[in-house]
Amino acid sequence: MLFKKYLFSQRSGALIKVISWISIISVTLGISSLIVVTSVMNGFNHTIRKRMFGIEPHLVVSQSSDEKDSAETFLKLKTEVLKDYGGQLESVAYVESQDVIIRTFEGLFGGGVAKGYDPEELNDLLKRIYHFNLKPKEQKSDLVEQYQPVELGKLEVAIGMDLARELEVFEGDQVLLIPPETLLLPPGEAPPYQRVTVKEILSTRLSDFDSNTILFNRKIGLPFLQKSLSKKPELSVRFDQADVALTVKNDLLFEGFEANSWRDRNKVLFFALKLEKIAMTTFLAMAVAITGFSILSVLALLIAQKQFDYALFLAMGYSQKNCQALFARIGLILAVLGVVVGGVLGTSIALYLEAFPLDILPAIY
Repeated sequence: MLFKKYLFSQRSGALIKVISWISIISVTLGISSLIVVTSVMNGFNHTIRKRMFGIEPHLVVSQSSDEKDSAETFLKLKTEVLKDYGGQLESVAYVESQDVIIRTFEGLFGGGVAKGYDPEELNDLLKRIYHFNLKPKEQKSDLVEQYQPVELGKLEVAIGMDLARELEVFEGDQVLLIPPETLLLPPGEAPPYQRVTVKEILSTRLSDFDSNTILFNRKIGLPFLQKSLSKKPELSVRFDQADVALTVKNDLLFEGFEANSWRDRNKVLFFALKLEKIAMTTFLAMAVAITGFSILSVLALLIAQKQFDYALFLAMGYSQKNCQALFARIGLILAVLGVVVGGVLGTSIALYLEAFPLDILPAIY
């Protein structure tokens, strides 16, 4: 009763009324902005993790030895070490990884990592990439079932979009792949190379993948790279739960293997996302706190204007403390009103964006 009479009645005064409305609107906008920004960042982080876990292996296991010993070692790893996690294993793929120098016929140079998969495992990876490139509505449509497998033949590769953009190559263009150890050749000796055709350009919206990845069919793809001394065999392991990789990694390190989990490979990215979320939330919260000073201004003006009412309350038996608490409750109601309206507004906008994503935002949001 006193809240409406003192702040929004005809006798409250134009200045108090205006400042009161400004306080409510400021708190409402601050709270709603905080909810919307936090929701968007949570959605961004969730999409990054979902896309990353869907495309990248949860655990990469490597062994520094020649190919024969590595194959035998990886077979032992799969049969003896990973058998304890059989119920949690989703897939185990043998991958040949090779750092390469890329040269286009226009004279542009770049660097990348060539990864050779078996045809079935390569097709599963390309299918996941295709699925993640569909919009949320399309992922529930027949487009998922209409996926046509991409078969990479001899001397054919698929490369990331950022790498293709950097090298200015398109599907059907040819590039040269040069192993890095050729840089140690004596002057005047021509380095060996592998000429390949770009059959597919991939986009995952994951920077590390799109900027340096080259995929090929390990069985028939790049004969010259099979002889490269810098080729590194790996096991690409996926689990039904990504966090299982963190436990398995410790067991593999104890067995003498080199193992990198998804958290190790993307430590900088997750730290940057966490730091960005904390910074944005902190500054928005500070903006909301600053609007609280307008509420203090309302209370100061109200007490100065209602000196007669204040004295009347004292005459009626109210103590000094009770009178201060009475006016403090008016300010509290003013703040709670802005918080409630802002919470409802921000939640409504967040739910609307979840149900009807706006095209003005990148699809990864």
